[in-house]
Amino acid sequence: MKLTRAESFAELGLQSGAGEEEVRAAYKRLALQWHPDKQPAEAAQAATARFQRISAGYAVLSRPVG
Repeated sequence: MKLTRAESFAELGLQSGAGEEEVRAAYKRLALQWHPDKQPAEAAQAATARFQRISAGYAVLSRPVG
């Protein structure tokens, strides 16, 4: 899954241009909230999709720009 930087900020619930610490904190909070192992069985599929988008967004934003 390929997200743009703008989509990545939105996925993590951040405004464009958020700093490294904000990105890391948002990722940690959302990853703990949406991790499929933390969800009931009937919600695991939706949680997996959300978790993958959160992880993809973090991967984009944690890469050096330039």
